[in-house]
Amino acid sequence: MILGLGFESWLLVRSNQQVSLALGGLEQKRQARETFQQQVAGPSEETGREILQELGSVRARLAAARATLAGDDETIFNAPPPAKSIDAFFDVADFIEKTRTLAAQAQVAIRSDEHFGFSTHATEGPATELAAAVYRQRVIVQFLIGALFEARPTALFLVQRERPLSAVQRTERNQPRVTSFAGPGVIPVHDDPADFFELAPRYSLRRSGELDTDAFKLEFSGQTRTLRGFMNHLAFCELPLVVRSVEVEPINSTAAAVSVASQPLATATPIPIVAQSISRFRVIVELIRPITQTESQP
Repeated sequence: MILGLGFESWLLVRSNQQVSLALGGLEQKRQARETFQQQVAGPSEETGREILQELGSVRARLAAARATLAGDDETIFNAPPPAKSIDAFFDVADFIEKTRTLAAQAQVAIRSDEHFGFSTHATEGPATELAAAVYRQRVIVQFLIGALFEARPTALFLVQRERPLSAVQRTERNQPRVTSFAGPGVIPVHDDPADFFELAPRYSLRRSGELDTDAFKLEFSGQTRTLRGFMNHLAFCELPLVVRSVEVEPINSTAAAVSVASQPLATATPIPIVAQSISRFRVIVELIRPITQTESQP
């Protein structure tokens, strides 16, 4: 009996000790929490002003970036697009004629029937609903060729563009909820496939509902400095142009033979003892612009 009472007393004492230890640990945690809460003070007025200033700065940079991306309309699109197919036809024809003359002046070799990516419209204009898109492409191609000719290539082999989209088709493609796009439903009757290429999605900056682009491919020959000069011109111009792909293929100088529309070089031109290496370059460029809220709405 005495032993039983002693054992129960020992259990009671031990239980009280365990409870006391638990309560002590709980009290320590409560005090630590209160100390932490006192140390983490709310934002002061000065901190609030700094946050607002930083927010204003970020918004200003965002607006400037959007203005830069949308600035191409003011930089090179200084005239309204043709409203009729026939007007678009004459616009393209005038561009082709002037660019052939420019190639002759720059001594850049081109094919005698070169249309600079617009063979489709050699005899007729685009469909009325595509006139504005073709005009936009024509203006950008003209800018790219001008920049390339300043870099002094030896020959221009190829200019390609994406198939143009009507305003309705472009808006449909820009819908963020659209998971697939079947492509343009309006294709000219005399469509020339040599004019067009399809940019692989992994290379494109286009994002449905966020960012729209126009892609172009140029293939030309020249020395390395030709490519470097072309890249520098694009990098420092005011247009939001992004180079998405560059391919380089060494070729012999004789491999660049094409029907030359430019004036022949003077026979008195010095011939270097060590011939400069000539390469063939393929460059894909995208002109980007942010999608407006209206364009992204279903």
